[in-house]
Amino acid sequence: MNYDISLENLVIGTLLVCPESIGDISDILKPEVFSEAKNQIIYRAITSLYESQQSIDFVGVAAEINKIGFSEFDKKPVTNYLLNLTIPISSNKHIKQHVMRLYELYLLREMDKFAGWLQTSANETGSDCFEILSSLKNKTENLTIHLKANLKHIGEVYKELVVGIREVLSNGRKTGILTGLKNMDEV
Repeated sequence: MNYDISLENLVIGTLLVCPESIGDISDILKPEVFSEAKNQIIYRAITSLYESQQSIDFVGVAAEINKIGFSEFDKKPVTNYLLNLTIPISSNKHIKQHVMRLYELYLLREMDKFAGWLQTSANETGSDCFEILSSLKNKTENLTIHLKANLKHIGEVYKELVVGIREVLSNGRKTGILTGLKNMDEV
């Protein structure tokens, strides 16, 4: 099972309760990552409001959903559905981890599609194996492009850390937490 509707609902609910979280995850989380059509529509509405710098709240999201498409909600009030998504939310503490798990599930679904495509392509009479490999490589790169943009090699992180510490020290600033004890703070 390469989907988790309750996790999708949790992420959407978190974005409704803590809309400031979208800035942390919008470069990885795309509508197609959600397996449920309702969640794709809600996420499109949230990102549309975010990109146009409008307030992300129940009224705004419901209005945006009505613009995008309402058919997935079975004519039930959208605001009730949105409210139900927010009930279990207490904070946005783990949203990045949740989004990464949703992205992993999305990648698994896409790999499953690729496997079917690969099997069909390989079994066709007169298939060009190098063309198939090239297509597979392009599809895989397109799939992970958002993820690669957000990953850093540990060496880069370490360099940034060392440069930051050196900068602080070269400006004569103290590192660490001040204790209020003059002799101890100077160490």
